[in-house]
Amino acid sequence: MTYDITDVLAHRPPMLLLDSIVESGDTHAVTERTFQPGDYGVAGGFVSEAALIECMAQTLAAYQGHYALTRNIPPQPGLLVGIRDARIDAAVLPGDALRIRIEITHRVGDFVVATGRVDRADETVARATLKVYVPGLAR
Repeated sequence: MTYDITDVLAHRPPMLLLDSIVESGDTHAVTERTFQPGDYGVAGGFVSEAALIECMAQTLAAYQGHYALTRNIPPQPGLLVGIRDARIDAAVLPGDALRIRIEITHRVGDFVVATGRVDRADETVARATLKVYVPGLAR
């Protein structure tokens, strides 16, 4: 079944930084984004590093939303509580097609830890480990 990104993510423009959810499984999600000039997160002709990290965080939120939707449970708002080992390996320009992937590595109570990466074609341009608190997450 195909879902619109707004079916699984509470963010709305201008803070919605994902175009689509490509896949979501038990421990991962993949989304896509192509920034345009003038979009939130684009400054000085480049996509900001903060926007790339936010894309990973929103992909994790989309995963959580998809998880809730497919299990017919109420979605729970999450809170990004930590970012670790963040690396930006290359500049990203408006018009670059990005694919964002997160992998859940740990679950401890209401906390989820995931690794994330942002790819442009065959090149990883950013990566980070994210920790999110989702109160009452049914598992």
